[in-house]
Amino acid sequence: MRMFVLLCSVFTLAIPAFAQRGESSWYLPTELSDTNTHVRFELDSTWHLVKGATSHISGKVELTDPSDPTSVQVSISIPVKYFDTDSSSRDKELREVMFAADHPFVKFEGAKLKNLCTPAKVLKDGSCIDILVGNLSIAKKTASVELPITISATKERDFVISGKLPIAWAEYGVEDPSIFIARVDKIATVFFDLTLSGKTINEAPQG
Repeated sequence: MRMFVLLCSVFTLAIPAFAQRGESSWYLPTELSDTNTHVRFELDSTWHLVKGATSHISGKVELTDPSDPTSVQVSISIPVKYFDTDSSSRDKELREVMFAADHPFVKFEGAKLKNLCTPAKVLKDGSCIDILVGNLSIAKKTASVELPITISATKERDFVISGKLPIAWAEYGVEDPSIFIARVDKIATVFFDLTLSGKTINEAPQG
């Protein structure tokens, strides 16, 4: 009898967690990885447009209030050592100007949706434009940012969050990587997308 009561208690405590991971709550909580999250960046120069990719992403998206789908909290971490611009020498220099030895990760902590998009609205209209308010940490500095995002619904009723953010890298203490004959633009553009799905994703990046 005691075992039965214990099992019932465990089941009852587990119900809120399972209930939260539904369509009406963006399928949260969700762990982030390279499987469902992609971040790339572009930086123009006098020679050409440098395009970079990232990998080994980790993080989590959850609701601080399970009854409020706008209380989205995002934590994402991207290791600088895996930034890839298709040039090993350029990647090495990038790690140096970003002080990766002392600041090995670019981090974003999102706290709330400013325009109050909800799953119901996205499913009804197909998409919703919002702003994710949070803090961005790069190299030597953490700054508050407002991240413009578009939340779209797929035919499978998953949610895809995408957007781009221009970043003035010098404002974060990143050193100027320009050389005399090749100047680098003062603004880098970061592109991102992540998928919130009803399917549980637990795959971890390799390497």
